[in-house]
Amino acid sequence: MAKSILKRAKFSRFVSSLSGGYALVFLSLLVTTVGLIHQAIWKAGLTAVLVLGLVFLCLQARHEYKRKTHDPTWVLKYQEVFDNMREERAVAAKAILDFKGRLANLEQNRDELSVIDDVLDFFEDVGFYERGDQISPEVAHHHFYHPD
Repeated sequence: MAKSILKRAKFSRFVSSLSGGYALVFLSLLVTTVGLIHQAIWKAGLTAVLVLGLVFLCLQARHEYKRKTHDPTWVLKYQEVFDNMREERAVAAKAILDFKGRLANLEQNRDELSVIDDVLDFFEDVGFYERGDQISPEVAHHHFYHPD
C-alpha cells in the first residue's frame, strides 16, 4: 500500500512538472507520435520532429520533477521549528514511555497525554504539506525519520 501511494505521488509530481498546458501537449504528442509511427513510416521527417519534441518535453519534465522532489523550501522551515521543539519532544517522549502499557486506553489518559499534542500537531502539519505536494515524501522522510 505504501509503495502504491509513493508511486501515485511520484506520478502526480511528474504530471505537475509539465508546466502550464504542457500536460495536454505531452499527451497529444504521445498519441500523435505513436499513431504516426504506426500508420505512416514514409512521413519520417514529421515523425522525427514530433519524437524530438517529445524527447525535449520529457527532458524538461524530468528536470522539473527532480527539482520538485528535492525542493527544500518548506522542509527547511519545518526543520527549524522541529529543532526548536527539543523540550516539547523530550516531554512527549517521556509521556509515551511512561504510558507505554496503557496507550490502548487513550480516553482515560487524555489529560495526562495532552503533553504530546504539540509534537503530533507538528507532524500533522508536515503530513498536510506532504499530501499537498509542497514537501515530497522523500524529503519528509530524510528530514524527520530517525532509526532509533
